[in-house]
Amino acid sequence: METMSTWSGDFTVKISEGIFDDTWQEVEHFRVIGHGVNTSGVMGAGIAGQIANRYPSIVPHYVNSCRAGSLKPGGAVILLDEPSGIFIANAASQDKPGKFAREEWMRESLLNVYRQICTHQFALQQTTGSIPKFHVRLPLIGAGIGGIPPERSADIIFDTVDKVKNIHSMMAGEKVTTTLYLRPGESHNKIVTEAFTRHYAEFPNGKYDTSSGRITPL
Repeated sequence: METMSTWSGDFTVKISEGIFDDTWQEVEHFRVIGHGVNTSGVMGAGIAGQIANRYPSIVPHYVNSCRAGSLKPGGAVILLDEPSGIFIANAASQDKPGKFAREEWMRESLLNVYRQICTHQFALQQTTGSIPKFHVRLPLIGAGIGGIPPERSADIIFDTVDKVKNIHSMMAGEKVTTTLYLRPGESHNKIVTEAFTRHYAEFPNGKYDTSSGRITPL
């Protein structure tokens, strides 16, 4: 399995179909699977359809959020699938099914996912005295059925994860690991490698190593 990591080690890229793999290395982490959804209450295809089949307990809550108007484009709702113990982060990247995802909605909804994680971290810190760790798995949100070009989805994800460190001064930033899962295939590998290079090649604290696909500290 191929991986790329930022210099700070808080982001990895896995070229794999295993976003639903039951093997989570960090057993002490809260497990989160994020994906793009519409605000029409339909989870019928793509990753959303697979999530509806695998974690059916979250579907009524998602549908109710759409019907009540509390989930709007650019918003997010994180729901716990109690049988698996996995949190499903529903990022509203579009208003209806089909090629209606918008980059601005994807960006804001993903940022809202991390805002909610941060809020949850600090709430738990108040009761446990320590900041809990989270591992977030993401596909290329909005790409494919949603219509956002894969390279733009990758760019937005890289950019958003960087911004996460500044939320609430992101004291908890080092406690959040994000893994971007891709479908196997040379085209996706190349697209994300190029996006990774664009985003981090001139990163102030690191240098991109094209041979290893890693950012190394300066």
